[in-house]
Amino acid sequence: MMTVRHDHERETGLTVVELLILVLTLAILVAIVVPVYSQFVTAYRLSAAASLVAGELQAARMLAVAENNQYDLTINGVNFQITDPSDANNPPRTEKFLPPGVTFSQTPAQPIRFRSRGEANPSGTVVVSNDSGTITIAVEPAGTVRVTDNR
Repeated sequence: MMTVRHDHERETGLTVVELLILVLTLAILVAIVVPVYSQFVTAYRLSAAASLVAGELQAARMLAVAENNQYDLTINGVNFQITDPSDANNPPRTEKFLPPGVTFSQTPAQPIRFRSRGEANPSGTVVVSNDSGTITIAVEPAGTVRVTDNR
């Protein structure tokens, strides 16, 4: 059987020119979105690292008060962990790591120690940084943890 095509019927689809315009538009959008996304991920990793460190400092303080004991936050490279100075081989929490691309740019000379009443001795400042900037986590003598975003 033979099909008869009428002039008012039109084939659907994209022409080569329309397809090229579509590909060019997508390429421009990708060129705009990828750098913005990369900057967002870098900034997010820094914020996440600061939150993680501040959370561990607060956890060390709560453990010290709850268990009427002393606990340290020990920093080693990009790792940090709550330790019990009287039983260093049996840490109360697992070791944590900074996200990729984030480093400690300033740490106290010795671990920050929380005593049984929640105070910190020595108090100290920890600074995490990456390409998006720095965030400071300060531990005051009373044991209060304060985060300052320096970006």
